[in-house]
Amino acid sequence: MKQFRFNKRQQLQLLLTLLLLALPSITTALRAQVTIGSGKSPVTGSLLDLKEYDLTDPDSDNGTTATKGFNLPRVRLVDLDKLFPMFDNLKDPNTYNNGGTDYPKTVEDNKHIGLMVYNLTEDSNKGFTEGLYYWNGVKWVIPTGRDPESRFFYMPSFILDTSDPHNSNKTIDLYDAYQKQFTAIPANRRNPLSKPNIPVYDADKLDYYITGLDDSVLNIISITDTGILTYQTKASATGITYINVVFVVK
Repeated sequence: MKQFRFNKRQQLQLLLTLLLLALPSITTALRAQVTIGSGKSPVTGSLLDLKEYDLTDPDSDNGTTATKGFNLPRVRLVDLDKLFPMFDNLKDPNTYNNGGTDYPKTVEDNKHIGLMVYNLTEDSNKGFTEGLYYWNGVKWVIPTGRDPESRFFYMPSFILDTSDPHNSNKTIDLYDAYQKQFTAIPANRRNPLSKPNIPVYDADKLDYYITGLDDSVLNIISITDTGILTYQTKASATGITYINVVFVVK
């Protein structure tokens, strides 16, 4: 085998080249924290820091560190309590399968805790709406902590005209009645540090339901997609006449 001999200068050049090649690995090993978006150092408690500048930089505007965002992967979730489409299928109730390889479901469910995606599936039967979801080790959850099945609230109390019990059609704007009660609340009806307006959803962001009523007095004709209720009064209201209205966030 042919042997090569290097003079001292060549040996030094070779050593420097090897050091330069190894430097990225050494740097990564020494500094496990990473910043993406700039050459700035990550904050102490972060493994991954996405920013264009620091809070103390002139470019920072009212506490900002970037002018761009983090684009999450867009997926179509399939099952509320399974890691699909991350895995191909379930070989059995305790085993995921992906590309012909088996993975213990319990182990993988725990490993993937914190996984976040932007879901495109709209399927109320499966419990999915479009938006952000994260895996909590048991199922996919909306980051607000509210699952789709709990995204509802009862309409505040309102006055319903039952003064004409002659089956003539009447209308009431349920959304307007809700919005008015949440807007411009006088200072003497709230605590000093609170704001006068409670945040409200847009009319087209809600679904409207009548979940219960005194049908001996009221007859519901229809509800529009913006919350206009058309009804009839069949008889005079009594002390036990009621109607329950539920708003569901789409």
